[in-house]
Amino acid sequence: MPALSDLPEIIGFFSYSRDDDRDSDGGLSQLRRRIQNELRGQLGRSETTLRLWQDAEAIPPGTLWESQISGAVQQACFFIPIISPRVINSKFCQIEFQRFLAREKELGRTDLVFPIIYIRVPQLKDEARWREHPVLSVIGVRQYVDWSDFRFDLANPQVGRAVADFCGNIIAALERDAPDPRAEEETARKRATREAERLAEERAAEDRRRRDAEAEETARAAEEKRRRELAEAALNLAKEKEAAENEAQRRAKLDQAPPPAPGLVTKPHLKARPAVAALILIQGLTWEIGLLNDPPDMSAVNLLILIAPGALIAYVAGSLFMLRSPWVITQTLVAAAAAFLATGWIVLMVMPDVLSRDIAPGKMLLVSSVFTGFAVSLVAGLWSFLALKSLRENEGAPAQG
Repeated sequence: MPALSDLPEIIGFFSYSRDDDRDSDGGLSQLRRRIQNELRGQLGRSETTLRLWQDAEAIPPGTLWESQISGAVQQACFFIPIISPRVINSKFCQIEFQRFLAREKELGRTDLVFPIIYIRVPQLKDEARWREHPVLSVIGVRQYVDWSDFRFDLANPQVGRAVADFCGNIIAALERDAPDPRAEEETARKRATREAERLAEERAAEDRRRRDAEAEETARAAEEKRRRELAEAALNLAKEKEAAENEAQRRAKLDQAPPPAPGLVTKPHLKARPAVAALILIQGLTWEIGLLNDPPDMSAVNLLILIAPGALIAYVAGSLFMLRSPWVITQTLVAAAAAFLATGWIVLMVMPDVLSRDIAPGKMLLVSSVFTGFAVSLVAGLWSFLALKSLRENEGAPAQG
């Protein structure tokens, strides 16, 4: 697309307030002519190929000025608003301004508005205020010139130099190549593609970081679990090893102990003794009941009952003598004698009528024997229990008499 400076006819739009022009005795119209002439001179244009449009000069009397202004704005390729308090408060000036902004957008440009501050506007000093104004919000972000001091002396040579520089800026903008819409679309598309690729790369990188963090966390958890399992296995192995060593020491201790010699207490021997004592107690009570019957029951059953306790007493006594411990034998005989005397006294005290009965001395002796056997059985059973308890506390140790 060709530059605006190459157009056959260049038209600019001079937006101002007629009241400001009248109050300055046509100063703004004079300023417009100086800018127009400077542009023609710098671009080498004539009156027919470059015009700076002004409504007071271009609109004949009786013409529909609004349509003329709208048409001029649509033809203009640059816009010079003369800023004053009257201009920013004029709705017509605001309409001109908005129409050219639309025209500028059609041209695909954002640098064709060249504001001139003719009378100072306090709102431009306060950004919060000018950003809320429909005209000042555009001027505030554009490059403008402040010629508020020049309005008092437009014939000053400094004004001519300022006008020349101002026109130079306009020409520089007009000579810029207008953007090609297709090129702009392609540029925008490429920019969007690059942005999408950049966002995709960022997301991919974020996903990789997240996966790496999750993998690291999983590996750390697995390592911690492995260490914990190894520690538990080592502890269990140490416990098993300690238990095996203890068992080995116990077995070694048992293996080192001499075999039980005659006269030593053995487990089977001691375990059998409480049962024997219980049988003696039962048989002795049964024997006593049978003998004390009046008349005595000498049936075959009772005879068997009479014989069995004697055999059991003999077994207990033999077991004691097998221990070959004089101290145990002495204890047993003393306990038996004490039991004999005690049972005889108990018989006399508990059953005094026995003496008054006609009972043969032999039968009386048998009665006393029953109690004696009972007492001996209790002594043997108690001693067996104590010996067995000691044997359990000292596995494999010889019994001490």
